[in-house]
Amino acid sequence: MRILTENYMLLRAGIAEIIFIHNEFSSTWLVETFHLSPQENCILEASGKDQLQRLKQKIESRIRGTKQKKVQLMPWIRINGTLNRPLLEKWLTCVLSYCLDFPSCSLLNVFEKFHLVKPVELYFLLEILEHLNCLKIICNVKPTTNLLSTPTQPDTRPATVLDNFKICTPRFILFQRHVWVFI
Repeated sequence: MRILTENYMLLRAGIAEIIFIHNEFSSTWLVETFHLSPQENCILEASGKDQLQRLKQKIESRIRGTKQKKVQLMPWIRINGTLNRPLLEKWLTCVLSYCLDFPSCSLLNVFEKFHLVKPVELYFLLEILEHLNCLKIICNVKPTTNLLSTPTQPDTRPATVLDNFKICTPRFILFQRHVWVFI
């Protein structure tokens, strides 16, 4: 899946669960935008009507003259598609601080704490932190049991993108497998 998303064959998106979308159908998940130059950004911040009219004309000519790019918006991505690095660092710091305060916290706890951000975006932040070796995301797989079986500990393995963490309502979560964050 990683190879397909890196080569833009699939788009990784979602709100409550990760879904993969073929590039032909990805337009509903993306926003068309273009990049403003620093001079145009300066004019945009100005309040004069003359300057705003000039900016509008420049933007209209630029829209006609340049190819628009499609951007998948996240809280740390600006509308022009550039990375808002200070905001990304702030989110990473907040999520890591929470995981340090509550070691071995479940993914549900992280989702409940940062309820203003989509679970898919939070999982993306956790993957960045895992890539930086700040924490590990592991998955507990419960073995099937019945009345006659002996009690056993759940098997642990590294979590992947394909693990399902579907949220039904804010208080009820349906885990196909339990995903935990360990430091």
